[in-house]
Amino acid sequence: MDKKMDGVKISVNETDDSQVERPLRKKAAVRKKAVRRKAVKKVVAPEKREMIEKKLQKEKKDSKGGVLTMAISVFVTALIVGGAIYAWQSKVADKDVEKVSSDARSSRQEFEKRLDNLKEKLLGTEKEKEELLKNKEELEEKAKLLENAKKNYINDEMGFSFLYPAIFGEVEIEIIASATGTKFIGKFSKNDKLIFGGTSADYVRASTSTVMDFIDTYGFADKKNKYYYQPGGMDENTDFEIQPAKIVGYRGGEALLLNKKSFSGQDEFSKNSGESFIDIGENLGGLFNLKNKEYKGVAFVNMDFGLMNVEEFAEMLKSIEVN
Repeated sequence: MDKKMDGVKISVNETDDSQVERPLRKKAAVRKKAVRRKAVKKVVAPEKREMIEKKLQKEKKDSKGGVLTMAISVFVTALIVGGAIYAWQSKVADKDVEKVSSDARSSRQEFEKRLDNLKEKLLGTEKEKEELLKNKEELEEKAKLLENAKKNYINDEMGFSFLYPAIFGEVEIEIIASATGTKFIGKFSKNDKLIFGGTSADYVRASTSTVMDFIDTYGFADKKNKYYYQPGGMDENTDFEIQPAKIVGYRGGEALLLNKKSFSGQDEFSKNSGESFIDIGENLGGLFNLKNKEYKGVAFVNMDFGLMNVEEFAEMLKSIEVN
């Protein structure tokens, strides 16, 4: 039936409660009661029980005996196997030790042999070194002696002598004949940069050249403290005045040390004009007179100052002796 209340419609279903369907309820599970069963003790006769216990004891004893026997067997086997292994290892180890010892002995012997050889070589080297040092010292002493050694050249025919370094070798004299006279040239076997020479009184130059060689000389003239170069075959000539770089005195006379500046009148103008001049170049010259009637003078030319410096050249001139 519908009822209205304040504008609200309420619908009520008038149905019998018995007709309302209700949800089915599940029935609770019925728990079954556990039925406890009483243990049933079997009754064994005393004789049978005793027999069972003896059997169990025997099985237990037999079991212990088997384990013990197995243990003993394993132990014995281990001893045998271990002993064999130990013996093998010992044998191998002994063999290895012997081999190592043998190798060590061989190596030591080889090393000692090599060491002895090395010692012998070292001793030989030291001995050789000492000999070389000794020879070196001897050679140095000989070189010094030879360097300081002097030889005395004597020319009895022309009447003069002088000292020169022994390392220059032997002196060789060459005589060159001209149309009217002769000239000589002296050379050293081991120093071709030092020469000396002169001309005879009747020597006449065959060449018409204005250049005159310095060693083609008849000495020098000394007039009123002035010095004049004398060409070959000329005496008392005053055409070539010279200014000595140094006057070197020797026993009984004097020698003139000359260079290219010593010939004061020889300039480029006079040379180019065709006048005669003395060719000394860049060299050092030495000039001295003799007492010989045929050869009156001797000229030296030093072309290498490394082999003979100015002082040594002057010393050679100072050693001159004229007979």
